[in-house]
Amino acid sequence: PFVSKNLIQHFGISNPSPRFVESVATAFKTGEYTFNGVTFGDGKLSDLKATVAAILLDREATSTVLDADPAYGGIREPVIKVLAFMRAMGYTPTSHDRNIYPKFDGMYSKVGQMAHESPDQFSFFLHDYQPPGQFAQSKLSTPPSQVLTLSTTISTVEGFFSMVRNGLTWIGGGFGGRVFPYNGYPSAGDFSQSVGYLSYVPDGATISEKVAHIADLLTSGRMSSDVLAQIVASFDAGASDEMKIMVAQQLIATSPEFHTTNLVNRDGSPREPTPIPPRTADPYQAIVVLLLRGGFDSFNVLAPHSTCSLYRSFRNNRELLVLQPDEMLSITNDDPDQPCETFSVNSAIPIMKEMYDNGHGLFMANIGHLAKPVTKGNWFTETKTHLFSHTTMERECQLVDAFQEDGWSTGVLGRMLD
Repeated sequence: PFVSKNLIQHFGISNPSPRFVESVATAFKTGEYTFNGVTFGDGKLSDLKATVAAILLDREATSTVLDADPAYGGIREPVIKVLAFMRAMGYTPTSHDRNIYPKFDGMYSKVGQMAHESPDQFSFFLHDYQPPGQFAQSKLSTPPSQVLTLSTTISTVEGFFSMVRNGLTWIGGGFGGRVFPYNGYPSAGDFSQSVGYLSYVPDGATISEKVAHIADLLTSGRMSSDVLAQIVASFDAGASDEMKIMVAQQLIATSPEFHTTNLVNRDGSPREPTPIPPRTADPYQAIVVLLLRGGFDSFNVLAPHSTCSLYRSFRNNRELLVLQPDEMLSITNDDPDQPCETFSVNSAIPIMKEMYDNGHGLFMANIGHLAKPVTKGNWFTETKTHLFSHTTMERECQLVDAFQEDGWSTGVLGRMLD
C-alpha cells in the first residue's frame, strides 16, 4: 500500500481513497489488472504494466466528476510542469544544443526539484506532507507543496516567462545555464542566446481560438471561458499575433489551472490578507526550534565521556558506531542526579561545546515521543504515533501538542515546558 499510494501521488492524485490504493496494491502484488475484459501484466510480483494500468484506468483517475471535488487531484510536481510545458509548446533545439550539457541549470534551487539531485534519501518532499492550516486540519496531503516557497514560486514564474520570451537560457532568470557571453538583454523572440525555443503554432482562425487551443494543451481543458476572455482582453490591441501568443503562454503558466490537476473554483472575490496582530504592552519572548532535517544520530552528538562508568555500556551497545575518545570534547556538570560528571560532545561540532560552556546552551536528552510507557509486546496497540516512521516523528516533534489533547503536554515544546 505504501508503494502504491506513492505511485498514485506521482500521477497527480495526492489523496487517493483506500479502495484505490488497495486496487493498485493488489495489481502490484498479483502482477495482473483486468479492465473491460483486457488483462494487463504477466502475473508476476511488481509487474509495472499491471500497476500502471491499475492507476490510469481506475474510475478514480478517469472520472471527470471528481475534478470538481476540492480534495481531489493535487499540485503538479515542479519538473513535471516544466517538461510538460516544453513538450506541449513544441520545444525545438537550436544549433547550440549539441554542444551544451546539461540543458538545465540550478533547477533544484529554482523550482525545488531536479532529476538526480534529491537532497536526501527521503526525496524532495514527503509523501504525507500537510501544509499548516486548512490542509493539515482537513488531513489532506499535498506533497509537492513542501518545496513551494516564495523563492521557488518566483523563480518558477521567471523561468517560464524567460522560456517563452527567449527560449531555454539563463537570461531573465531562465532555466538554462549561462553558456553564452552576455550581449545585452535580448528582445522578445530573440533566441540567439538559447539552446532551444518554443516553436508551437496554435490552431485557430482568431486570436481567441488560438489562446483556447494553448490553454487546452497546458491545462487539459480546465480553464474556463471567462478566464480565457480575460487573457484575450489583456492584450495590447496593436501587438502582433506572435506577441499575443507569448503573453497568453506566460499568463497561462501562472494560472492555478496549470499548476494543479483539478478544477479551479474562481468566485471573483479578493483574497483577504492576514491581519496584523495589535501591539501589546506585554514583553515578548519566542522559542525558535531549528529542525535538523534528515538522519540525525543523537547518540554520537552527546555521549558519556570515556572517563564515565557508563562509557563501557555505551561502547558495547554502539559497537562500530561508538564515539571514540579522540573524537570527544568534554563538558562537565555539577548536577548530582546526572549519571556522569563529564559528558562528551562530538568534536565535529565544537560550537555546541562552546555554547554549553558559555552558558548559552543546554542539552535535553532522552526526550522521546511515547504517549506512555510500553513494552515490546504492546507498543503496537498502545502507541498513538508511528515509532519507526522517520517522517511521522519529524512532523510530530514540531508540534506543541502532537496528539491534540491539551495543547501543552506533548510535542518538543511541550516536553520543554514539562
